Amino acid sequence: MLLKITFVLYVLVNILQIYYCTELTVNTTSGVVKGLDIHVLNTSIAQYLNIPYAEPPVGRLRFSKPEPLKHPKQLIDGSKTGNSCVQTVMDSIKHFMGNITQNEDCLVLNVWTPNDNEKSNVLKPVMFWIHGGGLKLGSSFQWVYNGSALAAYDVVVVSVNYRLDVFGFIYDEQESSAQGNVGLFDQLLALKWVRENIHNFGGNKDKITIFGESSGSWSVSAHILSPLSKGLFKRAIMQSGATFYNKLRQPLNTTEALQQSIQLGKQFNCTTSQWLDCLRKVDARELIKYKSSFLVYPLIDNKFLVMNAQKAFQTKYFNKDIDIIAGITRHEGVGILYPGGQVPHNMTKKDFIIFMDNFDLTFHNLNVSDITGFYVSNKTSSHDIQWALYDALGDLTLSCPTYLFAKSYTQYTDADSNNNNVYFYELTYQRLANSMGLPKETDVTHGADLDFVFGLPVLKPEKSDTELDVEFSRHVMKIWTDFAKYGKPSTVWPKLVDNRDPKYVHKIYDLNPNTDTHIFNNLFSKTCLVKGIDIHVLNTSIAQYLNIPYAEPPLGRLRFSKPEPLKRPKQLIDGTKSGNSCIQSKSDLLNHFLGNLTQNEDCLVLNVWTPNNFNKSNVLKPVMFWIHGGGLAIGSSFQWEYNASALASHDVVVVSINYRLNILGFLYGDQQSSPGNLGLYDQLLALKWVRENIHEFGGDKNNITIFGESAGSLSVSTHLLSPLSKGLFKRAIMESAAMMVNKQRVPASKSEALAVSLFLAKEFNCSLDRQLWLDCLRKVEAQKFMKYSGFSLILPLLETEFLPMSAQQAFDTKNFNKDVDLLAGVAPHEGSALLNAGKELPHNQTAINFQGLLLSMNSTFHLNDFKKITDFYLANKTKSHDIEWAMYDLYGDLLITCPTYLFAKNYSLLSSSTGSNNVYFYEITYQRETNALGAVKQLNVTHGADVDFVFGLPVLKPEKTDTQVDVQFSKRVMKLWTDFAKYGLIY
Repeated sequence: MLLKITFVLYVLVNILQIYYCTELTVNTTSGVVKGLDIHVLNTSIAQYLNIPYAEPPVGRLRFSKPEPLKHPKQLIDGSKTGNSCVQTVMDSIKHFMGNITQNEDCLVLNVWTPNDNEKSNVLKPVMFWIHGGGLKLGSSFQWVYNGSALAAYDVVVVSVNYRLDVFGFIYDEQESSAQGNVGLFDQLLALKWVRENIHNFGGNKDKITIFGESSGSWSVSAHILSPLSKGLFKRAIMQSGATFYNKLRQPLNTTEALQQSIQLGKQFNCTTSQWLDCLRKVDARELIKYKSSFLVYPLIDNKFLVMNAQKAFQTKYFNKDIDIIAGITRHEGVGILYPGGQVPHNMTKKDFIIFMDNFDLTFHNLNVSDITGFYVSNKTSSHDIQWALYDALGDLTLSCPTYLFAKSYTQYTDADSNNNNVYFYELTYQRLANSMGLPKETDVTHGADLDFVFGLPVLKPEKSDTELDVEFSRHVMKIWTDFAKYGKPSTVWPKLVDNRDPKYVHKIYDLNPNTDTHIFNNLFSKTCLVKGIDIHVLNTSIAQYLNIPYAEPPLGRLRFSKPEPLKRPKQLIDGTKSGNSCIQSKSDLLNHFLGNLTQNEDCLVLNVWTPNNFNKSNVLKPVMFWIHGGGLAIGSSFQWEYNASALASHDVVVVSINYRLNILGFLYGDQQSSPGNLGLYDQLLALKWVRENIHEFGGDKNNITIFGESAGSLSVSTHLLSPLSKGLFKRAIMESAAMMVNKQRVPASKSEALAVSLFLAKEFNCSLDRQLWLDCLRKVEAQKFMKYSGFSLILPLLETEFLPMSAQQAFDTKNFNKDVDLLAGVAPHEGSALLNAGKELPHNQTAINFQGLLLSMNSTFHLNDFKKITDFYLANKTKSHDIEWAMYDLYGDLLITCPTYLFAKNYSLLSSSTGSNNVYFYEITYQRETNALGAVKQLNVTHGADVDFVFGLPVLKPEKTDTQVDVQFSKRVMKLWTDFAKYGLIY
């Protein structure tokens, strides 16, 4: 009982502490301002309201950039509130808005400052408040935004009005002064006014913190990005909002903004080329009636916002060296949807999908199916689906943009020095009698932080307030003002990312009076991002992301065509599970090597492994881009032996990809859209995706090493030759294969390739008409093509866009990608595994069998002198065993060893006139007994022997037969490969 009485007396004392007394005056560029002295929290605060900072935006200035006040006023009465900008206030938020007077002449600001400025020459930090309201409503005169309690913490507080809705964000591309974002230009002019005048109020112009909530937080993020705001502030606080949306598509582009502006003109018969001047004459209250149909978002206008946030961060074209606090509330979406009563109580999954489809009209390219699966999942009750909708909308509009903006800022600013302070919070406590007027069941929602930031439990106590509410508000005000003073909120609040933390954990402060020291680690690991998993390999935490699509599914018209970039990015990609492998034939002998693959034409995906400290600093890691083997006919990035986590533990980012195989990947269509080599075009598009996105995983797009084995190595060699791959990678590793064949005769000409294609068309009863046969084959069930998969050896097609000439011609004319560091190598007996692949070779071999092998290979390699080849390889050999191994060596030399060596040799001789690039060659002469290929010991060190060691299989998948030598050798090989990727050297 005594505690209750004490608290009631405490509240009464605080109410009595707010009273008006002496009038005050301050000289400004706007004129002399008369203010009032009020007392808050035992502190004398000078309050100056309604100070104009710009010419009234009326007449010709309606819709135009603001202009500074031309003629200072004789005396400004700063004791009373003034006009709020024109807006429509819904009944559901009238309590929150208060009793405001609306007029277009509204560009004013307010100042609260401790009334001790004459006693000290030390200028105080300044906090510049930008109100929220979706850029459509709100005012600095809302009772919620009284800055006196904050000012009692020895800071100067400024709040500003800016134009809203149509008046602040109409767009006309023809008029330079009215090209959107004028509401943001208002804020900019107010900020400049503050820098010019704030010293007269005791404020330090070089110590300004801009802060805002909701669209005020959007605005803060826009100033962080805008080149026009550079140097105008030192710190920023973003409370629930950031301009960070779909990187490919803004919510509103300039074309759409112009269309809706012209449409508004038509409503008032303003249809001539002077439609904007016509609208300037329409009564303001009439204009605002059309607010519901007028979308308002900051525009990428090449003036205030030159580019979107993602591009600004990637190119480092933003205002760096700013300390930031950013944060959200636990359930942002409730505060957006609940007030309007938009959500039905008997919510169904179908209703959820309808809402998502409507959101897609604004946010664009939402994958409604994925979002529904992620948020609704197994939910069946209306209540649960309703809350799923709240959370989905909150994540899309506020939580994820705010978090991703802060994360990107800390990643791309000067993180090496650890000088920038970026902090993040989640508010998990709400005042019962909150300013938004929301009931208790809405939980901690959008705007819940306002009550505590502006000290409402102190300034405007309610019966339901507790002592905890009051103390928490004092605590929050101290945190906010300490940050404005020192760039650090409190001793118990860690940075979002501390560069000295080797684990690189995203630390989110739990803003709650009951859990003052609680920190959420990686709170957003399941939302806002590609969803991955954390695995531990070689005492290293590795982030693994699987099954990320990089292209449109190659189905329908895209079968046999070049791949197309993904048009509609997915909202959430489940990167925890493997996906589809491309269509291919199956062989019982290769079942162990290939593993249990799921086949589907929709297979153009990639995987990423990265050390889980990838945002530790701005030092991006080397990238290793793996292309699997399999004769361009089989294989997958999801094969168990290509798990790249062990490689990634050597401080590199590893990417592996799927590409189309066999007929589906290499059929020649004799058309521009179907030029053959489609599997190589897939690799090319994946490589471009990596260059565009890999920084998000901590990888350096300018330090990419492409590497592959067998047909993957052959693919690497084609990228070294192709003009389309120029500049996309820095280094290359070729493990056992290269595109280096008979220089007098290509393996298959375009006419021969077309003949094969037409043969297939005939087999499937397709018309051989040039315009019809390809479309006919596009309708054949994919798996049926595999019946013809062994029809001919698959090799890249020359004299095409991807490969204009043979390797020999390219080297002779120096038309290849030079200045690339290269590591290439072979096994001593490449042919033993290859000739046994798919079927076991009979043991009773004779010279006749050798001649038969020569004949079969001649159709591809166009051999010239059978006798010379026979004499060289048989050389008095008569035993079946010896002839068998002669056949292995012939096959391996022709297919793998000689092309790989000759390619590397020519590349070394002709690639760099300066000798600045490094070319190395190896022969692996050691093999793991239980190897991934399943090759028996009798085959000796054969094709694919290096795969086990490169991917660390003795570490990841140890076998009983493994020795300590196997483990240590694998670690050594992984270090050699990753050192080469890092430095271009072999140590």
